Amino acid sequence: MILGDIFFTITSNIREDKGYTYSPNSSITNTYRSAYWVQVADVSTDVTGASIKEILYEIHRLQNETVPGKN
Repeated sequence: MILGDIFFTITSNIREDKGYTYSPNSSITNTYRSAYWVQVADVSTDVTGASIKEILYEIHRLQNETVPGKN
């Protein structure tokens, strides 16, 4: 499950590796012919930019790297 993997990776990155938040959460909502993804994390002001940078880094990896076992 690719999306489950990316959600886990983001959670692991900003929660466990960096210690920026204790409560990251993701959800996908789909409607007729569209969908959107929401990533939520309660972070303090001093790490907001760094948290966003890490989330975008993981999204970029998902877009550009082959997922092992999924080719």
